[in-house]
Amino acid sequence: MMIARRVDVRRERPNQRFEAAGARRLRNESFFSAPQLKRDPLGSDMTEQELSDIESRVRAATPGPWQSFIEDRDHESGSNFIKTQGKDIELLGATDADQDFIAHARQDVPRLVEELRRLRREHTAK
Repeated sequence: MMIARRVDVRRERPNQRFEAAGARRLRNESFFSAPQLKRDPLGSDMTEQELSDIESRVRAATPGPWQSFIEDRDHESGSNFIKTQGKDIELLGATDADQDFIAHARQDVPRLVEELRRLRREHTAK
């Protein structure tokens, strides 16, 4: 049997329902409590599994480099697209900044992962 509770939102404090469901309130925003992960000695909350998952996604993506081409900035006619080593990617609804971010992420993410791994190796060697 399902019981519905009627809520008068005019009298209820903002985020009251979230607080009752296990969230905590901080500066008028609701943040849900998450299980605490073992912290990295460098202060990162990223686990080894999360880092491995990122590397898997990098390996599965079309190889780089990727390059963003924006109409009227990088070429005179046609559509905006990301040139890859495979098929070009055309995005609908993306801003120019979004498209540039996505294209650069193909090169940036592997470099960031490698830098994090290097820093972790350095830290554990000390």
